[in-house]
Amino acid sequence: MNQTKTNQTKGNNLSEMPDDSKDDLNEQGKTFSEHLEDLRWVLIKSIITFVIASIICFYFSNVMFDVLRRPLVEMQQYMKSSQMIELRALHPSEAFLMSLKIAFASGLILSSPVILFFFWQFLSPGLTDRERKLALPAFASGLICFLVGVGFCYFVILKLCLLFFWKYTVSMGVKPEWTIGNYISFVITLLIAFGVTFEMPVLSSLLARLGLVNSRMLASKRGYSILAIFILAAILTPPDVFSQILLALPMIGLYEISILAAKVMESDSNANAS
Repeated sequence: MNQTKTNQTKGNNLSEMPDDSKDDLNEQGKTFSEHLEDLRWVLIKSIITFVIASIICFYFSNVMFDVLRRPLVEMQQYMKSSQMIELRALHPSEAFLMSLKIAFASGLILSSPVILFFFWQFLSPGLTDRERKLALPAFASGLICFLVGVGFCYFVILKLCLLFFWKYTVSMGVKPEWTIGNYISFVITLLIAFGVTFEMPVLSSLLARLGLVNSRMLASKRGYSILAIFILAAILTPPDVFSQILLALPMIGLYEISILAAKVMESDSNANAS
């Protein structure tokens, strides 16, 4: 009799719970195999989204190629050269492979918000309320910083790199003949590298908000961080010193901004605590 009343009480309490709390309770009650099944469907939906986005981008690959080639055209206008700079294809399939590279890279960027939403649905039940509140601002800030990094590279860094390598090659008495495959690989690598590195302040702010790092720790590790930045720049950029320096210098500036961002987060946390 007492057991029946206890079960009725639990049932009444469960019925009075908000829908979100019921969903969280259901998620926590899943077995390991059920979580693996959910993860499998997240991966399937993410792959399908990426494939659809890549197909769409492949249809507009010629337009995007013109956009990526624009810094090369501007470089020619800056040099005031009457000689037309042409990209060459040294393999029958090189132009097609170039279109695939553009489609895959742009498809990944285009589908990333949807893919992140899928993973958010999978991970959110296991997060605390504090972590959930931090997720949306961190995602929005990260997306903005990524786009700012890509824009900075496209409008400023890319033309400087191309101009430097062109003049350096000519100064050695060698005629530059760049292929479309190598050119697109170089451009996409730089754009993604700058986009990713510009998210450093967002990552530092998030870690500081969670209490995992602080501004004093970041400042004390400045020397090691600068060394790590140059190593990371060497990995992310094409194998040349000039590109590595052009990426490392903004990264060092972003590291200093990260220290300031961590200080702001610490001040906010202390103000909320008081």
